[in-house]
Amino acid sequence: MFSLISNEIQEISKHLNCKEYQTLKFAIKLNFKPHVCTLQSLKESLELTEGSKERLMLDYKYFNDESFEFVCKAELLALLGKFVSRNISVSSKLKYQAFQDWVDAAVKYNQDIVYFLFMGAIEYSQKSNLELNISDIRERSVFLGYTRIYEYLLRNMEINPANSDNYDFRIACHKGYTDLVELLLADSRTDPSADSNYAIRFSSLHGHVKVVELLLNDSRVDPSDSNNQAICMAAEFGRHKVVELLLRHPKVDPTVDFNYALRRACFFGLYDTVKVLLKNERVDPTSMGNYALLWASRNCFYDVVDLLLADKRVDKSVLKKRLE
Repeated sequence: MFSLISNEIQEISKHLNCKEYQTLKFAIKLNFKPHVCTLQSLKESLELTEGSKERLMLDYKYFNDESFEFVCKAELLALLGKFVSRNISVSSKLKYQAFQDWVDAAVKYNQDIVYFLFMGAIEYSQKSNLELNISDIRERSVFLGYTRIYEYLLRNMEINPANSDNYDFRIACHKGYTDLVELLLADSRTDPSADSNYAIRFSSLHGHVKVVELLLNDSRVDPSDSNNQAICMAAEFGRHKVVELLLRHPKVDPTVDFNYALRRACFFGLYDTVKVLLKNERVDPTSMGNYALLWASRNCFYDVVDLLLADKRVDKSVLKKRLE
């Protein structure tokens, strides 16, 4: 699926010696079978390639600084099923671009493989007295949800998860990385209420049920922040399971802004969400002149209309007047 095109191979070959070229050929071969690549098969294949018990990428004697980073780039990306074509010429500017690129490419693949390759990069940097771009690695591991890599950085690189207004935690919640969220919540420096409770607001918006559960169990989190935006956005985007969770919290008010949550759910015909909201006695389906019923009818969401009409508070004559 992600094969190296011929002109890229030719350009790469200009910069490789015999052993390095064999490495590239092996990488290209694996490139066609990323779906069958497991951590064990990766280790075995690396051993067989050079007829050595050592992992090929850690057999440093074959590589100088520049050729190593370049070969690693070709090898690692191909192992993970994608080759990033930019910056294919060897230069000092490519230092650890390999790591940055293959993390991007690895998003759909086994985290064990990613961690295995990451530790190889760490070991090489330590042996060579070269400095990794920890800030960039940290940001990418958070963005892609690589909990094991982030945990390594947390324990060994003295990073502070509270930096940049708890950016790491906010992104982990936004993207729904439950394991990473748990890891960060266990760190006393993390503030889950940062940036006006961004975490609960945007995990609710995206329907990350498990993350929302974790946050609601933390007394520092206020799901009613920003005028109850969490439940309003969850309802508007049809995250009915999240809406159900939020309604159990004493601070959440589903009637805010003239029952915005119900009105928008009806407007978009979100049956399950409407059903959950109507079960809450605080919600008023007649708000703003029976807006919910009128717009559900106008937009032809008849299953939602039936739900509303089954509520004794709804004025059924509104529909008749609309037809007159």
